[in-house]
Amino acid sequence: MGKDYYKLLGVTRSSSEDEIKRAYKKLALKWHPDKHKDPKTKKQAEEMFKDISEAYDVLSDSEKKKIYDIYGEEGLKGGIPGGAEGMSGGRVGNVRYTTYTGVNPEELFSKIFGKGGHDIFDNMGDFTYTTFGGGEGMGGGSRVSFFDDGPSVGFGGFPGVSPKRSSPTTAPVQVKDYEKDLKVTLEDIFTGVTKKLKVGRWRFDGNRKYSHEKILEIKIRPGWKEGTKISFKGEGDQESPDQPPGNLVFILRVADHKYFSREDNNLVYTHPIKLIECFTGVVFQHTNY
Repeated sequence: MGKDYYKLLGVTRSSSEDEIKRAYKKLALKWHPDKHKDPKTKKQAEEMFKDISEAYDVLSDSEKKKIYDIYGEEGLKGGIPGGAEGMSGGRVGNVRYTTYTGVNPEELFSKIFGKGGHDIFDNMGDFTYTTFGGGEGMGGGSRVSFFDDGPSVGFGGFPGVSPKRSSPTTAPVQVKDYEKDLKVTLEDIFTGVTKKLKVGRWRFDGNRKYSHEKILEIKIRPGWKEGTKISFKGEGDQESPDQPPGNLVFILRVADHKYFSREDNNLVYTHPIKLIECFTGVVFQHTNY
C-alpha cells in the first residue's frame, strides 16, 4: 500500500484547505531537519519532513488530490490518464499518462513560511513548549515574529536539496523597533495565557499627526522564558509622514513568585531546615501555593 497522505497530516478527506495548511505548518516546524541535531533522530526527521511536504503538495492541489483519492499513491506516481501541474508524462499506445514527480520540500517550506529568518532553528532552539520539565522548549532570549499569518521561518540543510534565496534588488527600508516590557507571572508561562493590551501609536494623515489606539492579542505559549521577544509588524509609532510605522516588540518579564523560582525547565522550591535535620533527614509538606 502507498502512503496515507491524510494520516500523515492528521486530516480527513473533508478537511478544508486552511485546515490542511495549518496541519502542514505544525508538522513542518516539528520535523524540519534543522531542528534535529542528534544524528539518531535527524534521519527520521528528514523522512518525515519529505513525506509531510509531499502530502501537503498533493492534498492542497485539487487535481492531484482528486487523482490520489481515486488511484492512491501508486496511481499518482505510477501513471494515470490526464495531467496535472507538477507531474510528468508520456504515451503508451494512444493513451497519454502522467506521473507525479514529487516536490522540493525546502522550496515548499520557503513558499509557506517566507524566505526571511533563515536562522530561526539556530536562534530559537525548539519552537514550542509543553511543560517545564521534559517537554519541547524554546531557548531564552529568543524572538518570535508574528508577521503576516505566522512566524517568519527559514530553512536549510535538507539532504540533496539546494535552497534558493533571492537577492534583494533594492535597499531595505529601515524600520524602528519600539520595545516594551510585558509582565507575566510564573503561572502564566507554565500554563500559557492570552493577553489583550490596548496600545496607542502615533500616525500621520498627510502632515497631520494623530494618536491611534488598537487592541493587540498576545498569545504566550507554555514554557517561554524571561527575555523572549514578541514582535508585531507595523504596530509601533510612525515618526514622520515619509516613514512606515515601526514594529512593536514586547519583551517577556516574569515576576518573582512567592514560593518558587525557575531554573531552566525546572521549578525550584527552597525550604529552610535545621542543622540536625541535615544528618537525620526530614520530611515536610508545603500546600500553601
